[in-house]
Amino acid sequence: MNLINTLKRGYKDILEYFKEFKKRWEDYELTPIQRLHIHFQNLIAFLIYDWNWTWLDFIIASLCELEMSIPLLFDAEFRNLINYSDNIQKYPIDEEKSKAQLLIPENTFYCDGCPFASRSKLARFFYGYQFAGYCYYLGKGDFSYIKPTDILWDGCKACGINEDIEVEDEI
Repeated sequence: MNLINTLKRGYKDILEYFKEFKKRWEDYELTPIQRLHIHFQNLIAFLIYDWNWTWLDFIIASLCELEMSIPLLFDAEFRNLINYSDNIQKYPIDEEKSKAQLLIPENTFYCDGCPFASRSKLARFFYGYQFAGYCYYLGKGDFSYIKPTDILWDGCKACGINEDIEVEDEI
């Protein structure tokens, strides 16, 4: 009986949310498909964070991780480069870098031109653009369930490799 009451209350909350959402978005020129997608993303966020459906978050994050591992199945050279690279930086900066570390762009905080940077289409669909970044070098992304990176979506490096930039403080 308690479950039924919870579901009824949740259904009413969802309907009220969509009514409020419709009022806010009527001014924007969005296609019905775009509006439906935004509703869907908000519903996913509502279920995960308001109802504490962490199992749903875990399932979606696992699907996104699976999506990102599929290219590794078909490109053996790329897979070997990642598997045998020094992902935990055993070597000090003065010593020799691994092949993978040499491929990461130098003197920048951004992933532009990095062969390990990618985006998850599933994460973008379920969570939105700000959770879609993924780094093959680190083996995790913004959507990862355990220790997400949080900065890959906008192209910022999370690995810290080749960031030898001296930042001048402007006061």
